[in-house]
Formats: sequence, structure tokens, C-alpha cells
Amino acid sequence: MAGQMSPMGAGGAGMSEVVVASEFDYLAVMIPHHDEAIATARILQRGTGRQEMRTFAASIVETQSAEVEQMKAWLAAWYPRRDTRVVYQPMMRDLAGLTGDALDRAFLEDMIRHHLMAVMTSEWLIMRNLAVHAGVIPFAANIRDTQHAEMQMMSEWLRTWFGRPGSGALVVGDRAGQARVTMTVAETGGGAIGVYNTASTAVVSLSEGATRGGLLAIGDASGNPVAKMGVQDDRYGIVLTGPADLGPYIPSSGLPGSYLLGCAGGSGCGPKGGQE
Repeated sequence: MAGQMSPMGAGGAGMSEVVVASEFDYLAVMIPHHDEAIATARILQRGTGRQEMRTFAASIVETQSAEVEQMKAWLAAWYPRRDTRVVYQPMMRDLAGLTGDALDRAFLEDMIRHHLMAVMTSEWLIMRNLAVHAGVIPFAANIRDTQHAEMQMMSEWLRTWFGRPGSGALVVGDRAGQARVTMTVAETGGGAIGVYNTASTAVVSLSEGATRGGLLAIGDASGNPVAKMGVQDDRYGIVLTGPADLGPYIPSSGLPGSYLLGCAGGSGCGPKGGQE
């Protein structure tokens, strides 16, 4: 069976965990993820009173339907004997009973999170160099860039129509009720995220100010820092990624910036990317 995309928030409305280890996994999990967006967009088409939302819904149906057909064709051609079934649970609420403003608001809130998952999964495929066939990288990059732009548009609509940003608070716990992921977001769009391991040691932490710049630290299972990023008010920043002993694997600076992908020994063995 292919990789997983499983919800971590109550009712499937929270953030999600993505497990994709290959090009095959990416294609297999993105099909049901797209299918959910298409089905929900069709509900929006029938129930919204805003022309902007009808147009947006039609765009999602057209674009993502074409992408689903492309991914199915690739899977059939490249992996004809592989099981393409995935463990997928809905990320969005059931919007079938909503109309008007209630539908628009719920759709925007849920679709922002839904798009973010596609953006993160596509970026993971690209950055981990998981693609085997040449066409998959530009395909994933287009999904990432298109849906990121749509996230910004949806956030602006939430602010304009409903007086709120596309942000909020999130707490995810284990079965014993112990917090594992916590997130709070201010009205400015800045916020804080902390992700903890089973020993309640911080593994990922992020803080953002009103400028939307911030600081990011990612640790290993013991909480030792592995990746660090600092962002200034101008949104330029630095990234340093390495093992637990902080030996550099990927240094990066600037937004736009540059990165150098290194081998396990820390020596540069990958392409330089971004703008200087």
C-alpha cells in the first residue's frame, strides 16, 4: 500500500501528517487529496452566493481534475503492478448542509489547511529529490506555487468578508491527552508552534512577530537542534541544517536566497539554487 496522509486534528480540520518516501507515494496520496478538494468545490459551486467563490470553485474542479488524470496516467504507465490504495481520511468538514456565508467561511478555513498539506507534500518531494521521472518535479512545483498563491487569496477573503485572518489555534495530543503539537496565532498573522517528542522535549519550535518574520528550530528525538532558521523584518533569513552535532548539511541565506545541498560528510555535493 502507498504512503499515508492522516489527519491530526479533531474532525479532520486540523493540520496533517504526511508520509511520502517516494515518487510513487506522492502520486498515490495526492489523488485522494485532490479528489476531496474537487468534491468540496462542487458543494461550494451549488451553495455560495459570491461570484468570486463560484469562479474559484470552478478553477479548483478544472485544474485538480486534470492533475488527477495526469497522476493516474503516470501511475498506470510507471507502476502498473503497484497497489495504489492509500490510508486517507478527510481533512475537511462535511459542508453539504451549509449555504451562503456559513459555507463560504467554512470552505475558506478548511481549504487553506487542505492546500497547505499539498504545498508541504510537494515541497517535501522536491527538496528530498524523490522524483524518478523528469515531469514530476515541475508538476509538484506547479501544485506548490499555485496552491500557495490560492492560500494567500483565501486568507485575504477571510479578512475582507469575515474580519479574521486564516489563522487560529491548534492543540494536538496523544491518546493519553498529553499535548504533542500546540499552535497559537495572533490577529496579525504571527504566532508560535511547538512540536514535542514522547518525552515532552521540544523538537520543532517557531515564533513569529507582527512582521511575519520569525525563528525556527528543529531538533532530533532528544531535542538537540538539527535545523535553525532566523528571519528578519524584511523576510530575509538564514537556514542551517545538519545532524544532531550541528554538522551542516544544507546552509541557506536570503529570501530570495541560496542553498547548498551537502553530502553526509558535510561537503557540498548538490546544486546551488535560488537567487543570490
